Amino acid sequence: MNPAERAADRLLALIARTRAENLNTSPDPYLDAITLWIAVVPQVREVLNGLDIHESTLGEVEYLFREAVTAWLRGDEPSSVLTDDPGTAALLAEDELEHRLRTVLDPPEVWIF
Repeated sequence: MNPAERAADRLLALIARTRAENLNTSPDPYLDAITLWIAVVPQVREVLNGLDIHESTLGEVEYLFREAVTAWLRGDEPSSVLTDDPGTAALLAEDELEHRLRTVLDPPEVWIF
């Protein structure tokens, strides 16, 4: 496993922990997600420290974190065109989130910043 993959796994674990520590409903999911993001920024920077990343990477990670946590706080159920089973849809959503984190941390060569 390369450093970017390890970092993506750690970030995914951080998102999972944040969701587990907070109820899946909120009167203001947007504000709560921002507040939770601010609380984890030092941990995210620790994960990103030492990686050869672009300066916009922290912002991309923030977007993914807040998108995932906001959906959780709203109580959104994961859905998928591939299945009607909620459990399978949740697993597919987690796989997609992990893929997006890995792509942000180790972008294809054709991406231009």
